[in-house]
Amino acid sequence: MKIKAHAKLNFYLEILGKRPDGFHNLRSIMQQIRLHDVLVFHQSNQDQFISRNRPMKQNNLVVRAAQQLKQAIDFPPVRVELNKQIPVGAGLGGGSSDAAATIVGLNRFFSLGLSNHDLKQIGSTLGSDVPFFIDSRAALVEGTGVDITPVSPIDVPHILLARPKGKISTVDVYRTLQPSDYDCTGDFDLFTKSWNNGILGPCFNHLEAPAFRLDSRVSHLKEQMQQTKPLDCIMTGSGNVVFAVYRSRTELEAARQEISRYAQWIRATSTIKEYNDKSNS
Repeated sequence: MKIKAHAKLNFYLEILGKRPDGFHNLRSIMQQIRLHDVLVFHQSNQDQFISRNRPMKQNNLVVRAAQQLKQAIDFPPVRVELNKQIPVGAGLGGGSSDAAATIVGLNRFFSLGLSNHDLKQIGSTLGSDVPFFIDSRAALVEGTGVDITPVSPIDVPHILLARPKGKISTVDVYRTLQPSDYDCTGDFDLFTKSWNNGILGPCFNHLEAPAFRLDSRVSHLKEQMQQTKPLDCIMTGSGNVVFAVYRSRTELEAARQEISRYAQWIRATSTIKEYNDKSNS
């Protein structure tokens, strides 16, 4: 059995302030996109977790997800193969999506009978984004990232993803975040009003400032992408992927040719509206 683990984009991400416990309150609207990893499940006489023809490390989220699920309900040995397409340390949620797909996939593969609520509770022990990937296409995320409210997905058909060399640690981005970085706010009311009408409003991300300080290559890439005159251009999550939205496929392909000289990795994608896109294949 195969299952897709889709990436996500943060179209809006606003930091509201630092909490007494050291974490930050935020609000973000994010949606899954067509870029995805694939997990393949096989019956086996022993547990095996394979990626790029090598055993996964014990701290891999796929391995940890299977272990967490087994603590909740026992299931037979399994071989899980991960075909990785979502880059690591990119702000695309690839690890969290893989974890969610592991939980969902094992539940289906062995007919364990767990509800989505059960799966989300297990997923929440692995990371704040994992429950989102269980059954949401798009969501408003609040608090420290654990308060997830599904929203209607919208159609954004022409998106170009690009990243420079290297990767950025989410922990480092938040450690570098300064109060002055979130003094200036986006227009959340306008963004949500547009979103509710099926339109992508002005995107926003408070985490750009600390990410740019950590790696100037990300800010340089964004500057080059803005030169291609997209409808909008912003870094997703804690980076380092920058995405740009275009009016047409023709404009996107022209931009891809221009940006390829500045990016180590580049992909065209679009948002997913239909829930059955995450079905087995």
